[in-house]
Amino acid sequence: MRRSTIPVLLRGFLGRESLDQARAEIERATGRSGQEAELLLVISSEDGDIRPSLEFVRHLVHLKIPIAAKVYTAEGPAALIALTTQRRQIVSRGVVSINLGMVEIEASELDEAGALRQETHRLFKDYVDEVYSSVKRLAGISAAQLGKLSAGGSLRLSPSECLAAGIVERVIY
Repeated sequence: MRRSTIPVLLRGFLGRESLDQARAEIERATGRSGQEAELLLVISSEDGDIRPSLEFVRHLVHLKIPIAAKVYTAEGPAALIALTTQRRQIVSRGVVSINLGMVEIEASELDEAGALRQETHRLFKDYVDEVYSSVKRLAGISAAQLGKLSAGGSLRLSPSECLAAGIVERVIY
């Protein structure tokens, strides 16, 4: 029996609302399709909020169906989401930009002494840990690329670099 494909578009800024909508769409579709489905995340995003993105990644990890990604642009949290999938492809003019995240700090996230609240610190640490964990699973990532990510906080990769690093299985179009 052939698997049905459930396409879900992740486009633009990946915030709470858009990722909750994607999650609900996945739940509805997988509820109808059962185990004979494959999820296809179509990703075209240049930025996102790390908190809902990390929650979305954790949700994907617990799904019992295969997950693939078709990447147009995956930067920041979108790159982490793409790396969570089992199979990935990228368009010939696409880009994957892995970064260690940036947290916009509001006054409410500081304690009385002006230090970062523990919850915000933990969120950022969890995000960075998840990025490193995902990147280290890639067989073709070089020590130089890992060093660039560590030193500069980001690693921008072309489709051919993604292919060489094992991020994608193929470049399309």
